[in-house]
Amino acid sequence: MNEIQDDFIKYAQELSTPKDPALFSPKQYFLRSQASQNAIEKILDKSYNTCFLFFHESFRKNFREKMGLNLIKSNPLKGYKFEVYEKDGQYIGLALLPEGASAAVRTLEEIQVLGFDKFISVSICGGLQDDTNIGDIFLIDQAIRDEGTSMHYQEASIFSYPHFGFTEFLNQQMQQSEINFKLGLCWTTDAPYRETKKKIAYWKKKITLGVEMETSALFSLAKFRNFSISTFLIVSDTLSKEEWNPKFSSSTIKESMDKLNHFFIENLNTLLKFEN
Repeated sequence: MNEIQDDFIKYAQELSTPKDPALFSPKQYFLRSQASQNAIEKILDKSYNTCFLFFHESFRKNFREKMGLNLIKSNPLKGYKFEVYEKDGQYIGLALLPEGASAAVRTLEEIQVLGFDKFISVSICGGLQDDTNIGDIFLIDQAIRDEGTSMHYQEASIFSYPHFGFTEFLNQQMQQSEINFKLGLCWTTDAPYRETKKKIAYWKKKITLGVEMETSALFSLAKFRNFSISTFLIVSDTLSKEEWNPKFSSSTIKESMDKLNHFFIENLNTLLKFEN
C-alpha cells in the first residue's frame, strides 16, 4: 500500500513541472476580473515600484498611519485590501495578504501583475531557539519548504530563497539603523497544529530561527515570476522548551513593528532606488 501511495505522489509530481505553461495566467484573470478596459488602463499605466505585504491588519494599519504619503487609489484590485501611494512619481503598494501559503501566493500572483519589482513581507512567527524572545525581529535568508504550494513553482529542493541582492541590501541598511535583529533560516509549514516535537527538535538543531506559514512559497513564486522579495518576521510565540508559549497580544510585538515601520519610512527613498 505504501509503495502504491509513493508511486502516486511521484506520478503527480512528475506529471507536470514548474516549467510547463499553465492554461491561464494571473494577468488573464486580472483582465477578466476588473470592471472595464478604461479602468484597467488607468490601473496599469503607472510606475509601480515597491509593495509592502502584511498578514495582520494591525500591522498594515500601523504602517499606513505612519508613512505619511498621498493615497492615490484604495482597492484598485477588486476584492483586496490593497492601496497605492505616490512618492516622487513612484507608486508604492500596501497590501494585506491572507494567511497560509496557498492563499497568500494566489493573492500575490494577482497583485504582481501590476508590475511591482520589489516586495517586502512582514509577519509573525513562532521562535524555535532557546535564546529567542517575544518581539525578536528576523530577516530571512532561506526558508524550509514544508508546504505544498511551492512545488508548483520550483523544482524539488529543501529550501527556497529570497532575492539575495535585495535581502543583503536590507541587511546592511538594518545594521546601519542599529535595530537588533537576526539574519537566518525559517521553517514554513501548511499545518500549524502539526508542529510536532520531533520536527521542532530537528529544525531547532539546524539553527532554524522560527516557524510560520507563507515565506518559502512566496520566495518560490518570486523566483518563478522574476521579482524581488524579502521577508521580516517578528516572534509572537515560542516553542523552544517543549512547551508552547503564546504572547500574541504582547506590547513587545507592537514595539518591534513600530521599529520596522520607522526603518521602512526612514529608508523609503533608498528602498525605492534599489535596482535588482
